[in-house]
Amino acid sequence: MKRLFPSRHSLAATVLALTSATALAGYQEDFSTVDEGTLLKDVPGWAVHYPADATGEGAVCMLNAGYNGRGVRFSSKESFKITLPPEKIVSILEGHPSVKFKIRLIDDAYAAAQVVVGQSDGVNGFSVRFQGGNSQDSRDNTVRISTEGTNWGNGESKTLTEANWKPEVWYEVIISDIVPGASLRGTETKAKLSIREADNPGEFLVKDQEIGAVGTSGKFEFIDAIAIGNSGVRRAFDIDDITVSGEK
Repeated sequence: MKRLFPSRHSLAATVLALTSATALAGYQEDFSTVDEGTLLKDVPGWAVHYPADATGEGAVCMLNAGYNGRGVRFSSKESFKITLPPEKIVSILEGHPSVKFKIRLIDDAYAAAQVVVGQSDGVNGFSVRFQGGNSQDSRDNTVRISTEGTNWGNGESKTLTEANWKPEVWYEVIISDIVPGASLRGTETKAKLSIREADNPGEFLVKDQEIGAVGTSGKFEFIDAIAIGNSGVRRAFDIDDITVSGEK
């Protein structure tokens, strides 16, 4: 049993309100309008996800942490979550929903940079983790993805041993072709995962790999939350150009 981020449940009333939303406008964040040195927790919509008593000083918006402009440097064991406003959430029941973001790992050995994409209920969602080996050698780096499980804090995963990512390289992560199950539970929801070099889009680390969601309670009907942070020891990594799209 592999652990994802510890679960933090939103108010039931909020979840019920969001399930009725069908907006396909989506969400985009490139941090270009954020002032240099701003803590991520102070950017509208973002908050410390775990632990609850964290200072929030472990994620800072800065120019040298962005792909093309400002991005966010993560450097602590804290994780942070963006909860999308109702007009930005994306239904996975219609159109062609997808999630994209760019990531660059600075440190190699023992890295565990994780991104969870799903619902703010803390139950349903997909997880992608860039995992470092036990040496400064990219040949033992891997990518771990969710396959099924109970919730964000309790899920099964699969390790892609051939996805030997390299430090200091920007990668674009794409979760697309999301297909809900008959019961709309997270554990029945599947998607395709691709990871490619941002500067060389034809160079794939992972291409059209099936990824499964976690979630055995409630229904996985929309994407309104993204959680990002180190799932293991403190290692530096950068995030930029986050997009949640509900394009028809």
